[in-house]
Amino acid sequence: LILSLSSSMSVDGPLALILSLSSSMSVDGPLASYVNPGGHVHDTLTVLEATSVERMGLPSTENSWFPGYQWTILNCKGCSMHKGWYFEATRRNLNPVRFYGLTRSSLVLKSS
Repeated sequence: LILSLSSSMSVDGPLALILSLSSSMSVDGPLASYVNPGGHVHDTLTVLEATSVERMGLPSTENSWFPGYQWTILNCKGCSMHKGWYFEATRRNLNPVRFYGLTRSSLVLKSS
């Protein structure tokens, strides 16, 4: 996983991401905690772009953490492990139109 946070921080592994801090989906910043209907807490990083991931299954609006967005499960293309969710607007007036929510547990920092 490679995550560009600054010139001195990155994440190791097969997934490459581009992080845009200016387009956070939470007032608390790009990393926030969300709870699913089963009570599991997911620390989730919202980013505008991600590569080396693939959507699994059909999109759903049920229990979306972001009103007006449908979600689809994201898995790593290399290892098939769950990496988070792909969110896409269901209404024309929403911005961004699409973004990714990546589980913090799937990010591993490496020293530069």
